[in-house]
Amino acid sequence: MWIFWGTQTQREVLGIAADLCANCNALQTFMITDHYKSDHIQFIRTSAWGYVATTKKCASCGTERVCNKRSYGALISLAEQSLPIEEILKRTNPRIAAKLNDEARKELLGNSSAPAKPESPAERAKSKEELKDLRKVFEGVEDNDAETYKLKEKLNLWDKLNAGQRRELAELVQAYQSKRVRLADTKDFLISMSLQFPGGMGKAGLVAALVLFAAWVGCIYFVPEELRWYFAIGGLPIMLCILLSMALLLDYCVAEAWYRTTLIPRAFAEHISADLLIAVAKDPSLWNIEEWNAAGRILDHRETLATLLEMEIEKNAGTS
Repeated sequence: MWIFWGTQTQREVLGIAADLCANCNALQTFMITDHYKSDHIQFIRTSAWGYVATTKKCASCGTERVCNKRSYGALISLAEQSLPIEEILKRTNPRIAAKLNDEARKELLGNSSAPAKPESPAERAKSKEELKDLRKVFEGVEDNDAETYKLKEKLNLWDKLNAGQRRELAELVQAYQSKRVRLADTKDFLISMSLQFPGGMGKAGLVAALVLFAAWVGCIYFVPEELRWYFAIGGLPIMLCILLSMALLLDYCVAEAWYRTTLIPRAFAEHISADLLIAVAKDPSLWNIEEWNAAGRILDHRETLATLLEMEIEKNAGTS
């Protein structure tokens, strides 16, 4: 009789919290889960559930790490996870919220504690209109990175700022908006170019694969008849490995050649920033799911694209 024994596992979802995701480099919501295990014989538990660890799983990238559940405040329910990330952060992770708020305040106000100069009714009305226009920059923005969060918090300090600090903050928001526009243009450029991306092995890879296969079949006829069957069966896995290696190599070579001869010259001709191209190639967190899917295979070799762009920047710097 077979006897099965071992351990069983169980998960208990505690709730949702907001935190900084090291993989996404942004504020994200996390599912906080307790993990338990117990022994069993024939799938019948023979011990009580024992606590193992608590983990947090990022709702965006799916990365799961061990965490200390006591570092969070009151967790929210799964039904409330659609709340704005700022509100979730303040309710579930006040320590991080306070840290980011303090950083925003220090960056904007420095060590100065002088109150803002009293405003006339006309100046106050003009100031409110300016603040309203600056807040519109963040309408519909889904980015949860620390820069976006701190800029929003800085705008909450608007009434405490003097004229110079407000001008400085307005310039920061305008620079942020300009950067987002250029980033969107860069991603749109890659998505539009993805339709021209050759991808795969192409005709050259297909021809090379057929030539190799024909050569292998031809070699079988030079093998003694009593060994042909063993040669065919034994050589098939080797031939498949060679074909797969060739497919990967040709895929890389086709992509690299297309990046070098088509994509990069076209990007420079359309005045797309090389630095932003490198950023979107290296950092998948800058893309949402819809944009990433629309880009297709053009980003399969994004590390190669980033390296070629860096080499191009160095070459241009050396000639200037």
